Amino acid sequence: MRWHYWGEGTFALTTPDGRRHHFEDSDRYGPTRLKADGEVSRLLPWGMKHPFWDLHAAWCRQGRRVAPDGSTCIIDREVA
Repeated sequence: MRWHYWGEGTFALTTPDGRRHHFEDSDRYGPTRLKADGEVSRLLPWGMKHPFWDLHAAWCRQGRRVAPDGSTCIIDREVA
């Protein structure tokens, strides 16, 4: 089952270790973790100290910009 809160498709953030984290986002519920194929992941959400959260917060503060592919999140890390 795919969830569509807003925006087209899924989003992906890349953490400093080079791992891409796929998710869909909601202003009300926050991010839902997805597998690379877009299906909802059975894994637990990211832990509280996971680098995903700082990047997600920066992405939200900076206006939720995405690359032309429509899914890769753009974050100005100097401002983050």
